[in-house]
Amino acid sequence: IITPPEKKIPPPIAVLSPARLAQLKSKACLASIYTPAGSNAYWELHDHIAQLEADLGVTQAMLLERRGHGSGGEGIKASEAMLRRKQARDPHHVYHVTTVAARMAHRMGVHEKAQRYHNVSCRVKKLLLQFNLKGLWVGNNGKDNSGPPAPIVLLQASAKKWGTKRLPRYPGKRQTAEPGYKNPKYLKGQLVDIGSEEYFSFAWILLEHRIFFGHPSPELTIKVLKEGGGDSLTAGTGNNIPSFGTSINQG
Repeated sequence: IITPPEKKIPPPIAVLSPARLAQLKSKACLASIYTPAGSNAYWELHDHIAQLEADLGVTQAMLLERRGHGSGGEGIKASEAMLRRKQARDPHHVYHVTTVAARMAHRMGVHEKAQRYHNVSCRVKKLLLQFNLKGLWVGNNGKDNSGPPAPIVLLQASAKKWGTKRLPRYPGKRQTAEPGYKNPKYLKGQLVDIGSEEYFSFAWILLEHRIFFGHPSPELTIKVLKEGGGDSLTAGTGNNIPSFGTSINQG
């Protein structure tokens, strides 16, 4: 008797909503203009910018010593142009510059220009993890004594695992509390960008404690919500989280 080969059931195809498709398209467009923060390409760009700034400083100092005599002016112009091109690819730099420029233009009463700067600032902000932590995250506790907020340099094996050789850190505050949610208060700490939209960590400096956050799988998300996690979620002032019995039209 010849048994027919077992049919393999293809995995279900994820159907993305129009809003999600638009979001992915917008992000892909931004990534073609700016180098995604936290990636290896970003750190290479960061190092190149730092080297250009150092070289430009040395060249300007040498030209100043010669009191402007001799060649060098054209070289400085070329270096400055290259530096501006590289900085235009750095989302952190563009966000800082356009945010400051928008505020200055607004104070000067040049509102149209202020709005243009503000639009660029809001657009590039989407590439910076520290401003995009919406959604559900699950955390694991651990100990941390990594020191001041300079980028963490990873060993080769860790860099290969996480897809980046450095992890930037940003100062901030996060709430802590004693068991039973007693004596809640905000303490200073550091947000660590793991170089991916899927993970980040927050470390409390004084407590030498950190929590590693990651986006849960769809299965874990449903489990958390079914076990009562949904009761602690909010959908904004005046809005409620739909229950599992709520239809799509009702939600």
